[in-house]
Amino acid sequence: MFFYTNIGAAPAVLLFAALAVSPAVAKEPAAPAGLVQQGSYVVDGPGRRFRTRFDPGNRMPFESAWAVRSASFESFAHDAELGLSIRFRGGCEGGGEDCWKRWHRLFEVHTIAGSNTETGWPVMSAMLLSGRYVRYLDSPYISLPTATPRKVFMPFNFGFSIEAGGVNIPDAERSALDVQVVDAKVIFALWRTPKLASSLHLGVGFDYDIQVADRPNGDTTEHLLAPFTATSLAFHHETSNGFHLFDVELEAAPTWSDLRGWGTSAGARARYELIILAVNDQPVSFFADASYRSSGLPVTGDEVVSEFRSLAGLALSLNL
Repeated sequence: MFFYTNIGAAPAVLLFAALAVSPAVAKEPAAPAGLVQQGSYVVDGPGRRFRTRFDPGNRMPFESAWAVRSASFESFAHDAELGLSIRFRGGCEGGGEDCWKRWHRLFEVHTIAGSNTETGWPVMSAMLLSGRYVRYLDSPYISLPTATPRKVFMPFNFGFSIEAGGVNIPDAERSALDVQVVDAKVIFALWRTPKLASSLHLGVGFDYDIQVADRPNGDTTEHLLAPFTATSLAFHHETSNGFHLFDVELEAAPTWSDLRGWGTSAGARARYELIILAVNDQPVSFFADASYRSSGLPVTGDEVVSEFRSLAGLALSLNL
């Protein structure tokens, strides 16, 4: 499920623009004349060091943004939003033929200077753990245990993802608290590269959430389960120097509710980041983020709760 994972109108544009500068063919930018490249820094004649490369996957960003929100597009609210998360990743640093690529997010929190319409609680979302793991092989395969064992080579790599410990207090009527117990998927890495900076992942798996809400029939707790019906497509690309970052994510999940039966929840998100300067070698970036999600389950009659969010702001990050 999406917890403040937020879409814009141009995910396809971002996707094809990023693919056009695939890291498989992009060249590392050369240092300007008179400067010497040393790792993530360039050094000038007097010996002064300037950081020119950043790693968006290993940092702790503190975000401040102006957000526009709407429940079911009936009205729009404007608020300030603050965010904090810890990101780190690793694997395949040497570009090996057999290695695990790992992406992690820990203690991700976003809060809005507003209150939930029903409870008066602050509007916020939090995620304890989000991890994605892909085994990279130059020639991925599956084995068939036939009388004569066989290998069937595949055009993609395999992996898995997990999210656990999520809490969302949305700004939507009748919904007071969403708890994401676990979201686990098998990953098919369609963009086969040892680099961590680019990926295209198709995920299939299950999702279990608990929603606490005030409803006309008096029920306050609802269990939501996508039994291996949750499907996602996540695209990520960043430039070789880490200055530009693109993310696009789509998700759909036929979901069963113990109170309302079946429905199809859906969500989408697009995000762009650009480093504009560095303070003591710590990057300051501009970001724009937009998302849409729908529960797919009627609340009253044929009504379906949906939420749209867009935000833009600045992030000061600490390199890890």
